[in-house]
Amino acid sequence: MKRDKLIICLFGMADCGKTTVANAIAESIWSATTIDAHTFRAFSGNDDYSKSGRIENINALANYLDVLEGGGCYILSFNIPTKEMRDILRQRHDVKFVHCKCDLNSCRRRDKKGLYKKVGIDDSVLLPGINMPFDFDDADLVVSTADHPYLTPEGNARMCSQLIIDEYILPWNERANNTNYEI
Repeated sequence: MKRDKLIICLFGMADCGKTTVANAIAESIWSATTIDAHTFRAFSGNDDYSKSGRIENINALANYLDVLEGGGCYILSFNIPTKEMRDILRQRHDVKFVHCKCDLNSCRRRDKKGLYKKVGIDDSVLLPGINMPFDFDDADLVVSTADHPYLTPEGNARMCSQLIIDEYILPWNERANNTNYEI
């Protein structure tokens, strides 16, 4: 049986909630596979966050996606800060890019690794949107992951994940179920 891949890449600033939304999707869609940037970087051995290091990591991700057998739904949570970098994936794969939009104050409050505090003190800390470029005009979908007064971060992530499921995963699944597969 042959089935197409559905690749959704969640991108946004550090601590904007990409991984939380990816995990909420995976909890809703048992067949979704999540690929987190931090785990992937550990796997690939690339801890260079400069522009060239990020491009190298994106090329490694594209190579990894090339060798995945069969179809399936892949949810990537990566900080791919520029259109130029996202185009590297677009040239090789049909990727839906979802911008997890979050205000800077919410990201700073969440700052799990203390990166926002290190910017300006440690020159090796490069954060898109702070001290390196970040653009998002080419996003296929934008979801708000900012702190919400009436929702927990997990509740907001579930709401965002449902938008993504409705927009991309359900239509993809419907097409797949109405297709004659190669056996």
